[in-house]
Amino acid sequence: LLATVALLEMPAASERMRREHQGYVLVLENATELLRAQKQSAWKEVARRVAHEIKNPLTPISLSAEQIHRHINRLANNLSDRSSGAPDPPSVAVIRRCSEVITSSVESMRSLVDQFAALAEFPTARPKPADLNTIVENSLALFAGRMQNIKIVRKMTPDLPLVMADPEALKRALGNLIDNAAEAMQQSLFRELRIGTNLLENGMVELTIADTGSGLTDEMRERLFLPYFSTKQRGTGLGLAIAAKIIQEHQGTIRAEKNEPAGAKFIVELRPASSLDSESEVSSSASIFAATQNGIRPEPKPTDTPAEEIPAPAVAEAEDDLASTIARGTK
Repeated sequence: LLATVALLEMPAASERMRREHQGYVLVLENATELLRAQKQSAWKEVARRVAHEIKNPLTPISLSAEQIHRHINRLANNLSDRSSGAPDPPSVAVIRRCSEVITSSVESMRSLVDQFAALAEFPTARPKPADLNTIVENSLALFAGRMQNIKIVRKMTPDLPLVMADPEALKRALGNLIDNAAEAMQQSLFRELRIGTNLLENGMVELTIADTGSGLTDEMRERLFLPYFSTKQRGTGLGLAIAAKIIQEHQGTIRAEKNEPAGAKFIVELRPASSLDSESEVSSSASIFAATQNGIRPEPKPTDTPAEEIPAPAVAEAEDDLASTIARGTK
């Protein structure tokens, strides 16, 4: 939607104003359709990549099945020709190798389907006040075996405010970021993972994960968190998309930057639990005030005293006092 509004000069305006202000143009652009088109394009890419990845294991499965079929026929002919009934050793080896290929390919397809399904069907997050430093340490512990050849530098700020987080869900997101960093450094001569937490001036709790891998291009940064975008030889391209989805569900943000002197840096910002509590209280008070202004009486909270024993005038008077107090506070 593109709307253009021109406010021309009024007839009674002075000559100077006509020279200086020929008119104003206000352009309003609705980006909804553009965003929808971008999402559709991204999911078309998802479908294309899923189809491609599923077709890849089907080829060795089909070839292996054909070889098994041929060698079984050969074995049957040999058994009918030989009195001993001993199978042909080369045929047995081929069948064993083909069965291993089929098993491996099926496992690859199962892993792909499981990870793809995980993108859309995560368990509902159950946030609670949690210590981000503890979640980070637990995430690192899960990848201790993979980090043997990587130097880990921790810069954790102590006594951080608690964040509202589902520890298991957030640990899954951080695990994807750590795994992505380790994968990016496989070909690097110097492998260092820097991970730190910090309290920002705006009250947000920040987490940074920086690696010394191959780094990011501008094009990669734009598509990094789209489903199925990947520059790795292995994997499904869903790890960063899943991580971004989890962090967004925690009302947080994630972005990627170029790390100096090399590599990539991921920055996560989470809201402290105290800020969410304060906003909840303000929102509740504002809702009561708005309802009172509109002539709608808030429902009184349940009490141990039966409703019929509370005089109606006393309830109305208390409600009026509450509305007046809120109005004065708002002013």
